[in-house]
Amino acid sequence: MNPTDATELKEACCRVGRELAEHGWAPGSSGNISARLNAETFWITPSGKALGTVKPAELCEISILPTRQPEQTSDCRPSSELPMHRVVYENLPDVHAVIHAHLPYTIALSLHDFDFQRVIVPESVLTLGTIGVAPYSLPASEENAVAVSQLMMKHHTIVLPRHGALTFGEQLEQALHRLETLESLAQTIHLALQLGEVQDLPEAECRRLWEHRQKF
Repeated sequence: MNPTDATELKEACCRVGRELAEHGWAPGSSGNISARLNAETFWITPSGKALGTVKPAELCEISILPTRQPEQTSDCRPSSELPMHRVVYENLPDVHAVIHAHLPYTIALSLHDFDFQRVIVPESVLTLGTIGVAPYSLPASEENAVAVSQLMMKHHTIVLPRHGALTFGEQLEQALHRLETLESLAQTIHLALQLGEVQDLPEAECRRLWEHRQKF
């Protein structure tokens, strides 16, 4: 990656951070973003810093292999959620971006044990495929990373009960779009539930959706 591309990628991380903050998905110093630099390293947002204020120079360069650490060019402390970002990069070489955010409607549904595997609107299949739901784990822990590792091979959108969601993709925009789709879905379901029981799409329609998804 040349210096220009590297600079643009760091700026993109900060831009996404501002978007999350504007949506209210990263209150305080919560939420974290990372982007792969190359086969060996990635950048991640710092700990204790509001995402909406992170500057490119404050991103931390981290080794994908935990036994190797590149020299730090600043005093930056990487996000405490580093373990679950690293486990994705370590095992999925096609992934170049990971985002974790505290999505209010997604968290609210998780508090009521909503089944995110239900197909209620087409976007849940067309955009997200199947949504993974991790068991509750202590935030910022190796336990949380293990929970993610057990789902990431089949799901690129993972609900972290009581904690938010993790999405990843081939680029930052894809990971962000998945996050936005998940929270929009959760908000729609939340509103519908105020009116009564919500009906799933019939099984035949679900099959048609999956066939349609394959075309794209």
